[in-house]
Amino acid sequence: ILLYPFTYNIYLCLCDQSKQKKHIVSIIKPDANSLSFVRPTSEKNDEVGITKFCPLNFLKNVQSIYLKDSVFFIRIFIDFMNTGSNPFESTIDIVNTNGAKRL
Repeated sequence: ILLYPFTYNIYLCLCDQSKQKKHIVSIIKPDANSLSFVRPTSEKNDEVGITKFCPLNFLKNVQSIYLKDSVFFIRIFIDFMNTGSNPFESTIDIVNTNGAKRL
């Protein structure tokens, strides 16, 4: 059962599919005052997102460490225990907008 307003950090990870562990990780920190994170009163709430998660050429370049056999993986972790720690080993982070913070 979810409690509202939704207060759990959401981690997104574009996985490096080589052995370099250069994952791109971003975090969405909920804002208790945002309509995106309050108890829904209709079929859906306002969207929340990250406008600059990674450069598009990271996914278009066939030699990209983020692509393998034309497939990329995005892992999502919701920190229901409020540990505050990065669940992914990463060496790259990207500055994000729209309320999202980089690690």
